[in-house]
Amino acid sequence: MTVAERLCATPCGPAIDFAGGTVVHINAGISALVLVVVMGRRARFSTPHKPHNIPITVLGAALLWFGWFGFNAGSAFGANGTAGLAWVNTTVATAGAMLGWALVERIRDKHVTSLGMASGVVAGLVAITPSCSSVNVVGALVIGFAAGALCALAVGLKFKFGFDDSLDVVGVHLVGGIVGTLLVGLVATKEAPAGVAGLFYGGGFDQLWRQAVGAGHGDHPAVREVDDPEPLGEQSLLTQRVAVVGGHAGVGPVAAIALIIEMPELGAMSSKEAAS
Repeated sequence: MTVAERLCATPCGPAIDFAGGTVVHINAGISALVLVVVMGRRARFSTPHKPHNIPITVLGAALLWFGWFGFNAGSAFGANGTAGLAWVNTTVATAGAMLGWALVERIRDKHVTSLGMASGVVAGLVAITPSCSSVNVVGALVIGFAAGALCALAVGLKFKFGFDDSLDVVGVHLVGGIVGTLLVGLVATKEAPAGVAGLFYGGGFDQLWRQAVGAGHGDHPAVREVDDPEPLGEQSLLTQRVAVVGGHAGVGPVAAIALIIEMPELGAMSSKEAAS
């Protein structure tokens, strides 16, 4: 059992998280979501920003893909079959995510972009992180394609709900981490090193339930309570946000998203306030 899997233990049994999809990516995503609500929006948030340098973006995505082999395959702590499968699954899922993101762009925007393909790379890498030791190549392709498509749709939610996530950490890392964690419960196979079967391979709902609990439980250290917000003085807007969001200490992804939807005024910083 890896360190990530030990940290992902749930009340109904261990969830499969081979290389940190929950403790790294879901936690990073929910932390980003809380932070953007606390900090508010930029003055020009409603204006889409054009990419600054596409070649550098693509180069960065390629370097990230290469480095991710160490992240996923390296979690096997040895040169063995588990590392080999993690390496192959990482490649297949990431390629599938690129196709999934490209398909959404083609249908929604009528054209495919290099920036979207690079974002699809990240989405696939994120999604396969928790599942690379528990699925076969077909499962990896399903996970990658689903993550690419769903993350492409999710990144647009920041404009609908008004949270200023400049690098799409919520849309890619939170959504991608949840997708990759949950789909273990559907496409995991006992022939893989993790030795568990998902719903589509005769395992029933048992592992799916564990994955859902592991992805959505309230122990993510993304939010901490603020006992006395008064020392912040005249920064009343920021103080209120820290106090209200911080008052819900220990919320998980589902609870935090529901909190933000129920209290949209937390993210309602006006352009004038953002510029001041």
